[in-house]
Amino acid sequence: MYPVEFLNTLHFAGLPPHELNLKKNAVVMLVRNLSVSRGLCNGTRLVVEDLRQKVIKARIIGGVHAGTVHFIPRVTLDTKDLKEVPFHLRRRQFPVKLGYRYFIQNFTCI
Repeated sequence: MYPVEFLNTLHFAGLPPHELNLKKNAVVMLVRNLSVSRGLCNGTRLVVEDLRQKVIKARIIGGVHAGTVHFIPRVTLDTKDLKEVPFHLRRRQFPVKLGYRYFIQNFTCI
């Protein structure tokens, strides 16, 4: 009903962008809770250490779990709870977006 190119251009508040361009040492922010006990909560800032096709190796840069390294897998994200769209969109992607406001200097968050 909708072309794939059109669906890829849509941006929703609860979903990361369709296209994510990352490099090593980029600061990212989680947009979903993955493991609260390990410090992987919504809003956690991480530094990308390695990029693979299905996982991102990243280190937490703030809070109690600062310095711990985790693997962030791709997860299925959807729009079924959003009332602003008349359809159900599902994407399998990394639950992160770029953290523009933060940068790393001597392994501290400024």
